[in-house]
Amino acid sequence: MNFAKKLNEYIELLDCTAKDLAETSGLSAATLSRYRTGSRLPDSEHLEILSAGIERLAKERGDQRIKKEQVMSALNSCILSKSENFELLPANLDSFLTLLNINARELANFVNYDASSISRIRKGKRLPGDPKMFASQVAQFVSLRYNDPEDRNLLANLFSCTPEELSVPKVYAEKILQYLLYNSPADSAPVLSFLSAIDEFDLNEYMRSLHFDTLKVPSVPFQLPISRDYYGLEQMHQGEYDFFKAVILSKSKDPLIMNSDMPVADLTALPGYMKKNMQGMAMALKKGLHVNMIHHVDRSFEEVFMGLTAWIPLYMTGLVSPFYLKGYRNSIFGHLLFSAGTVALSGECVMDSHEEGRYHLTGNRQEVSYYRKRAEALLKKAYPLMNIYQETDRKALSVFLLADLKTSGTRSSVLSSPPLYTMPEEMLRAFLQARSISSDRQEEILGFAAHQRQFIQEILSHSKIHDAVPELSPEEISDHPPLFPISAIFYENSLPYTPEEYQAHVRASAEFARRQPNYSFCTQNAWSFRNINIVLHAGKWAMISKNKSPAAHFIVHHPKLLGAIENMLLRKNSGGG
Repeated sequence: MNFAKKLNEYIELLDCTAKDLAETSGLSAATLSRYRTGSRLPDSEHLEILSAGIERLAKERGDQRIKKEQVMSALNSCILSKSENFELLPANLDSFLTLLNINARELANFVNYDASSISRIRKGKRLPGDPKMFASQVAQFVSLRYNDPEDRNLLANLFSCTPEELSVPKVYAEKILQYLLYNSPADSAPVLSFLSAIDEFDLNEYMRSLHFDTLKVPSVPFQLPISRDYYGLEQMHQGEYDFFKAVILSKSKDPLIMNSDMPVADLTALPGYMKKNMQGMAMALKKGLHVNMIHHVDRSFEEVFMGLTAWIPLYMTGLVSPFYLKGYRNSIFGHLLFSAGTVALSGECVMDSHEEGRYHLTGNRQEVSYYRKRAEALLKKAYPLMNIYQETDRKALSVFLLADLKTSGTRSSVLSSPPLYTMPEEMLRAFLQARSISSDRQEEILGFAAHQRQFIQEILSHSKIHDAVPELSPEEISDHPPLFPISAIFYENSLPYTPEEYQAHVRASAEFARRQPNYSFCTQNAWSFRNINIVLHAGKWAMISKNKSPAAHFIVHHPKLLGAIENMLLRKNSGGG
């Protein structure tokens, strides 16, 4: 029996909810969810905590037969049985060695393997004779040799723990072992959906689908009662729509502040919910209102990225700023607070009884003022979830990148075309002259390219950079031409490569790598995005750059989101997942 099935048997036997067990054990709901789905397995410390929680719940329900030691033994036997199936080890090992830039020869000497065998294991061409022993030796090697604060900060993101936890050698080695043997690529799916939404999104098409150009912001006053209450999911849905109607029809231009930690699955399952909400938001944006949205990332991994994916069209308008609350934990009560200039919507529920919740919509001046002060106080406590840079933010983006210039740390990129800084100036001039580009624009691009070369040399003087680009045939390039990489200067026209130009730029990049000890470059056939570039400064930030319609740059700092992108990116970079 596998671990997830055995754990779910205990939950059924105790007649409890997963939330009951999470709270009793002191584990997060997201962690327990991963254990229940089989995407993660607990380390020895979490296994003991979980077993103690099961025993405690059993006693509360009058069952004295279930003991912690018995539960630990049963669950641990399931973990050990899973270790007979090691199909995850090669990809996890490869992404892990890539992340820390581990010297494969040193590792081979430590685990008593030859370097060629390590290479074959990484590529999935063979497995060690004793995979668990091999993974344990790798974990021991890494915990001993890669133990400085920067390494621990980087891996804390990957393991969803704190750097302080990794300062204990035994815990550090255990976390590495669990990652190598059991880290599942399934966690990458929500991240890929999020990135795909950015890659495929076209603002012009989105606006046309909403008939945005022909939308008329009504001027007839909305007859909002002084206050109104909404009970149950259907009415709560209507309450949100009524809030947007009141916002659109008021004369106020004050920005919206929106915050909700209410469950999302129940409402989004209602017919027409997303469409009506998006229409309401589109009308508010058409009116020119700015929206400050406080997201709650203390949800399941899937819910977080599902929510962010739905908001991508709104982010791309430049009128929505995403925030989050640091250290926020809530598993009992749900709250909603939407505040505008002349109207406010407040909501509440008990988390497991969302359908029994209530919304309160008000246009009463005193109540609106009260809720506005609450919303503003909440916004002051919030942190940017991601920084979104568009054409009007070009200087701010430059300031951020310049400030990061001297910060050490490996940069890894998955790009839709080779980087600008590897193209020789003569090749760049020929590329630009072959297109109908004004001389002023050509000089701007040439100047930007020169700046990029200086920029990258500064980073290479203290850190490593690895770039990966698609391996494309001439036919693939002709059918779907990759775009020249100048989104950083928000050039309004797309500049597609010819097959000859793309392949020449790839060769120039490989030559650049031969001359630069700290730079590596590869082509791969595992990447599917055409319109975004992803740059990762390990453990610090990830930048997702949209190439067209319109150009935009999303810089992610939040540890949970960053760790997910790092994990997915490294798996893709190594050809896995």
